[in-house]
Amino acid sequence: MPNANPDQDPVHNVYGLSRDIAAGARLDLQHYCFKELLGFNVSPQIPIPPDNVDLAIADIGTGTGIWLTDLARELPNARLDGFDSSIDQFPPKAWWPQNVSLRYLDALEPVPEELHGKYDIVNVRLFMFVIQDGDPKPLLANLRNILKPGGFLQWIEHNPHTVRVESPNHDDKRSAHDAIVNTVANRRKNDWVSQLPEHLQDAGFTSVSHSAHPFPPELRMPFTRINLLAGEEVSYVLDDNSGSESSGSRHRALLQEAFEESKNGVCMVWSPVVVVGRRELE
Repeated sequence: MPNANPDQDPVHNVYGLSRDIAAGARLDLQHYCFKELLGFNVSPQIPIPPDNVDLAIADIGTGTGIWLTDLARELPNARLDGFDSSIDQFPPKAWWPQNVSLRYLDALEPVPEELHGKYDIVNVRLFMFVIQDGDPKPLLANLRNILKPGGFLQWIEHNPHTVRVESPNHDDKRSAHDAIVNTVANRRKNDWVSQLPEHLQDAGFTSVSHSAHPFPPELRMPFTRINLLAGEEVSYVLDDNSGSESSGSRHRALLQEAFEESKNGVCMVWSPVVVVGRRELE
């Protein structure tokens, strides 16, 4: 596997992943794999005006802005605003679509009044590494605040309770993948993901829907490679890298072992969830 380089102090990094060029490439690939998996950028349960004029959409945790960049081709008349707690992965402004803007925002802190009630749709994807204490309520309150009355929240998330290891051949070595899956289950408090519909309802959202999207066989290897690359970033950003026997070095050795296993088709299979809710009309 290629070596990633740390770009943040592991003691102070909340995100848990890297923001270097390799991480940006991983995010872009991940986006297109998700689009292939789901078949949409915006859930068909969310109504879109045919001319999408006056439609305002926010992407929270936008990363490289790839979701908005792709969406801009579908909704050329909509206003598309991306927000992230780091601007390091934003592309140069010269390459932004004309209806896209990107700016700094820490969505875990109270959002500025100027953003309250501004958006018809708010998109959130893969905040499992951001919500550290198992409580999405503060973030949900902020997301609700920036929605217009009657606006829709779309939240796409990995469900760690659905992850399992599969292989074309039952006798293939898979111990490294098994160890990684156990690490994923234990690294963060993730019970909130399976309870996300209830959390939306508790936050005042109505018409809450939930759907699971298991990886089909043809996407299992691409998503496994993405997860291994993300694991390597975690090994540099969150683990101790003080020497050859450090936890970071051991983590990367395990990932390399898993990479070798994947050559025989051993893979990690998830069922990401899509949860949609509507801010009540006032």
